[in-house]
Amino acid sequence: MVKSIEPTEKEIYLPVPGEEDIIVQLTAPAEGVKRSGYAVVLGPGGTGDENLPQLKAIAHEVAKAGHFCARYHTTVPNMAIRVALCTRTMEQLFHPSKGQYPMEKGCFIGGHSLGTRVASIVAARFYNKELIDITAEFPSNFIRGLIVCSYPLHGPDSSTAHRDPTLLGIPAHLPVFMVSGLEDPMCDPTVFTKAIENMVASPRHIVQIEGAEHGMNFGEDETATAKKVAAIAAIG
Repeated sequence: MVKSIEPTEKEIYLPVPGEEDIIVQLTAPAEGVKRSGYAVVLGPGGTGDENLPQLKAIAHEVAKAGHFCARYHTTVPNMAIRVALCTRTMEQLFHPSKGQYPMEKGCFIGGHSLGTRVASIVAARFYNKELIDITAEFPSNFIRGLIVCSYPLHGPDSSTAHRDPTLLGIPAHLPVFMVSGLEDPMCDPTVFTKAIENMVASPRHIVQIEGAEHGMNFGEDETATAKKVAAIAAIG
């Protein structure tokens, strides 16, 4: 019998003393695929849906390349709580000596929408030594880069109140991969371009998808479905 080379996925629960467990979807490389030593942690947008197609696509593709990927669940809007959830997921699963799946080379963090803001804050605090939600010391370069999908640069009804300080706070040495839909009502392309120009993080790789909105959806007809498949493939 030929062994499957497709990644495996399982739901796990990470204990937090005095609080509810963190629900995580863990995607792992298939048996026989060489482990890379790297992991990815992805956070959901405001709806808390860690099973958004673009997040599942990223998890699937990185696992095929030998990386583990954790997608944590939360519907809590509070940013401090989300930052703690992202940090604890990274520590409990992937800490290089104390994690359930130790990653000696490091971790990439990111997500969709609000999850990208959370990841950006975690990265900035990590390198500024301001991260308070960890219980074990990490190697100084453990966070290796950011994966940013549909960054919510402004509200859906106004492109004037910008949320770019979070992007501008990403450390200069940290690579960033950003995906944005050109029809995203929360990320005007002109405003987005200016924000990118002001970022200090480098290198930056930007993918802008024509016809895609905030959730990378295009509608329900046959053409829209084809675009959605192409967009998910580009993200993966």
